Amino acid sequence: YFPMYNKFRDVKMILSLQQLFMVGVGIFGIKTLIETKPTFTEIKKPFFISLGITGGLCLIFALLPSLFVSFSSENDQNLVQQLSQSFGNQQVAQSVLNSIIEDRASLMQGDAWRSLVFILVAAATIWAFIQNKINAQILSIALAVFVTVDLFMVDKRYVNKDGCRY
Repeated sequence: YFPMYNKFRDVKMILSLQQLFMVGVGIFGIKTLIETKPTFTEIKKPFFISLGITGGLCLIFALLPSLFVSFSSENDQNLVQQLSQSFGNQQVAQSVLNSIIEDRASLMQGDAWRSLVFILVAAATIWAFIQNKINAQILSIALAVFVTVDLFMVDKRYVNKDGCRY
């Protein structure tokens, strides 16, 4: 039982729990890494598998954004109809829609590249810890800084300097 989660009326409510648990799993993973202090040969295979999966997915999304995702929605045709009525021209409305779809793809590409950079930097930091180049305190501080910078970069898209959504 979790406080204030006794009534799941909407499927989206579980997403807040998923976010909480993903952070917890990450913290426990780093804690286990620091406490057990494995050698590179012990952790080499899982390290590169996890780096390959997460980094590879980001690379695929960055290079081929439309491979898995369609950037159009069912409301796009309504938008085209409204724009064609406003402009009196179907080609202009379709051009606007194509620009919106290109913007959506470019936003996903940018996020995929940003995620790939964070994954590689975090992996390099963990590798440096395993190779005894940095200690546990520096690892923890560095990872906390990476998370904070990532959160700040995403949050500033949604919240302006007055604390309001755009």
